[in-house]
Amino acid sequence: MIYVYFTGRIKDKRQIIEASELMLAELCVNCDHDVDIDICLLRHLDQQMAGYCWGDSEMIHIEIARNSEGTQFMRDDILLHLTHELVHAKQLIEKQFVPRATPDIPYMELPWEQEAFGLEAAMCKKYFKIG
Repeated sequence: MIYVYFTGRIKDKRQIIEASELMLAELCVNCDHDVDIDICLLRHLDQQMAGYCWGDSEMIHIEIARNSEGTQFMRDDILLHLTHELVHAKQLIEKQFVPRATPDIPYMELPWEQEAFGLEAAMCKKYFKIG
């Protein structure tokens, strides 16, 4: 079972948690162990990122920024960034994603980023009803 916990103020937090759990249930159909996912909505992240995901197959941390480089993200943007990071959570659960420096591969060509960018819009629209 995948359990999602959310820290930070956002409208419809309970529905976001439920939608995140449903999305992960679809993405991780072969998950056979318990996973805890802590999501924290912060004012901004280091290096001005929109989101960041780290952890292992049992405990995952996701941070989502409210703003970056002077731009305040709208709610739909925050949910899209969350969806992207939830795809990375799926990759961690399935041991497909090991964050590491890969200076020889451009960021957008990394296989885990290609999957996350490839799925984020459709999954966000399906589960958060936006887009």
